[in-house]
Amino acid sequence: MARFETQMLATEENLKALADLSDLWVDRVHERTALKELVLDMDSSDSPTFGQQEGSIFNGHFRCTCYHPLFIFNQFGDLERARLRPGNVHSSKGWRE
Repeated sequence: MARFETQMLATEENLKALADLSDLWVDRVHERTALKELVLDMDSSDSPTFGQQEGSIFNGHFRCTCYHPLFIFNQFGDLERARLRPGNVHSSKGWRE
């Protein structure tokens, strides 16, 4: 599984396709009802890690070695997008990407 994740899924094309999956799913669900407005909520969280994980760094705010992913949810609580980030980035860093 680890080779599949690092050799197959980690290609630029596949990473973009994986990132778009939740968006496609949410779009299909909401095609049945027209949206008058879309509200997006961005939130970061800690994802504690153990051992020597690439990009896993001590975060003083969370007081652990972790990743610091950024999540975007719509008004229904559906995950629209997620981005895995190193543990030492500020909560708002990279929100425009």
